[in-house]
Amino acid sequence: MPILSLLLFVVITSSENFIVTQYRRRITYGLVFSSMGDLLLNFDLFEAGMGAFGIAQVYYILAFGLKPLKLWIGATLYALGFMAISLFYGNLNTIIKLCLPFYAILLLTMCWRSLARIEGSHIYIMGTYYIAQLGITLSINDLQLRESTTTKKTY
Repeated sequence: MPILSLLLFVVITSSENFIVTQYRRRITYGLVFSSMGDLLLNFDLFEAGMGAFGIAQVYYILAFGLKPLKLWIGATLYALGFMAISLFYGNLNTIIKLCLPFYAILLLTMCWRSLARIEGSHIYIMGTYYIAQLGITLSINDLQLRESTTTKKTY
């Protein structure tokens, strides 16, 4: 429903400007394929859902365009993405190993193009970095909880 609500918002928003209309159309297609991806995941069709999400990312990338370029953002995201994928790549099944690099490139490109358009993108990059660090740090609680339940002594 959240994606469909966003789709409804885009559909009822109109403009006479060709550039705005083209942008809106691409965002609309992105939302349609994103909701298709959500639907496919609900039927345990992971690979098909990933494909639908990939198409959505292509439409978002087309909407955002390549200006301003800001290569440093793209280079940073691709480097971090490559490092992340390399950590768990060996444990993936074959189909995911084939699809993941392409999907990651799409996601990272969409993120790059989005951040390159946003003033103050460094705030978003560092904000998500700190949120990730918080999540990693809070995982200590999960480990302590698991350890305490497995080491309880019975008398």
